[in-house]
Amino acid sequence: MRENPRLSLIGRKLQLYAREVCYALGMSETSPARPKLFQLPERDNYQLPPLKKCDMENVPREVHEQIYHQRATDEVAKSTLLGSPLNIDFGEAGKVFVLAYHQQKTLDGYPSKDYAVYTVDIGQNGELMGYGLSLLELDAKNQEVSEPPFLRYTYTPNNFRGQGLATRRLIVLNEANKSLFKHFLSSGSSRQGAPAAEGAWQSLVAKGFAVEGENGNYRFIK
Repeated sequence: MRENPRLSLIGRKLQLYAREVCYALGMSETSPARPKLFQLPERDNYQLPPLKKCDMENVPREVHEQIYHQRATDEVAKSTLLGSPLNIDFGEAGKVFVLAYHQQKTLDGYPSKDYAVYTVDIGQNGELMGYGLSLLELDAKNQEVSEPPFLRYTYTPNNFRGQGLATRRLIVLNEANKSLFKHFLSSGSSRQGAPAAEGAWQSLVAKGFAVEGENGNYRFIK
């Protein structure tokens, strides 16, 4: 039987595409799937490693640089650190550093205030594994706006995607907001800033950590 040249061309294109995907993920074409860095268990069987205080001088330079870049991007004009930096040690899966600020900026031409919680994931070798931000909006008198803290955005580099880090990041942000402000984390009313978190929220709902409201928004319940 003669080989169909059209099918043969399609096959070669698929092979090249597979190679590009493997390269982007840091895998070889024959390498087995990597185990996830974070596996979400059932809610009642889960205990997060402790959220510990740490001195500012023990926060890696990469964490400071990432938060500085995020704040510059969001045009934060003034900020004050809330309490001490925090971190959670996940062993071989790296550490998550948490820094919270009371900050002021201009939004659509108007002054805006909020409590901002930044998380930065750092690997054992100092590599950036991702970052996230939640906001609790404040009025002019620094009183909390009615909506609970919401996820502003989350980001995981290509070589760490599919490893459960977005889900872990949401859990850490929720724990930080509970500890600092006595509130559960939510997805917010628009979710425009964090579309990458949709799958993470759905997995949290499936495991009983969060619920989805009638308006399609998510919030933690634990």
